[in-house]
Amino acid sequence: MKFGLTLFTIVFSCSIWAQDIVQGNLWLSARAAEWSQSSRPMSLYVQGRGDEIQSYLLQHNGTYKHYFRGYHAVVLPENQVVDFLGQSFIDGYYTSSGYGQPLIDTSTVQTGARAIHQGVLPLPSAYSGKGVIMGIIDSGIDFNHPDFQDSIGNTRIISLWDQSRNLDTNRFPSYGYGEVYDSMDINAGNCPHVDPNSWGGHGTMVSGIAAGNGLSVPDTVADYRGYAYESPIIFVATDFGASNWDQTVADAVEYIYALADSLDMPCVINLSAGNYLGGHDGLDLPTLYIDSLVNAKSGRSFSCAAGNAGNVPLFMPMPV
Repeated sequence: MKFGLTLFTIVFSCSIWAQDIVQGNLWLSARAAEWSQSSRPMSLYVQGRGDEIQSYLLQHNGTYKHYFRGYHAVVLPENQVVDFLGQSFIDGYYTSSGYGQPLIDTSTVQTGARAIHQGVLPLPSAYSGKGVIMGIIDSGIDFNHPDFQDSIGNTRIISLWDQSRNLDTNRFPSYGYGEVYDSMDINAGNCPHVDPNSWGGHGTMVSGIAAGNGLSVPDTVADYRGYAYESPIIFVATDFGASNWDQTVADAVEYIYALADSLDMPCVINLSAGNYLGGHDGLDLPTLYIDSLVNAKSGRSFSCAAGNAGNVPLFMPMPV
């Protein structure tokens, strides 16, 4: 069985390596050389003195996100990680293992969705997603596709946070990385985001299944609408290669729900991605934080991929 968000937890004590944080630490020693040449943003959970942590972040182009279950959630460039964890004010840290990957390549057809769209009894009414935010975390989205526009060509996307673009600091959200574009940017042609070819249009496909309105094929008798074809969309383009990828997913969930709250709308989030490392027990910090966000108020739901492991050999069906 496959889980859409499977996370791996390791907690190390940093104090014993105060002089050389890398020595004896397999995770750091394996990545330190790579990180030293990279300014890519990295998410971390750390324990220690909060005032000194925030002071360090201010001096080293970092961002303080929040405090959760005894840990400070921070973002800083990869080339600062080793130095940061070796500081005397850091008592410990938490990291996840494994990069992300998309986990859906098929969609069931016979689900009864058309009956829901039509409001067939005993349903009290028809349901189209209208009035409910569809949040999607995936590789990217082709926002020019007609299925994500209304009948006059305006985008249905309220906001698009591309976590892998870090060129325009004026567009960084409060998390300190990525670039955010709203509907006005998209309609004006000022959004440079693309759904990368490396993932075969995975995010666009998932978005079409979840919320496509079928306007790309208006002259057919077939119904090509997705499940929530009238939902406004908030999209987060995840960076599958991000160190501590799981924590960027938690950031995305928080971002989507907060924006939905600002619009006073309920919100469903879909994540058709994950990794295969970890305890699969739901007790790691990013998963617990996501769970706390989902349960913080009514009108929130979170779904993830299950049952499709793609070409991962361990999970592929055995030949008959």
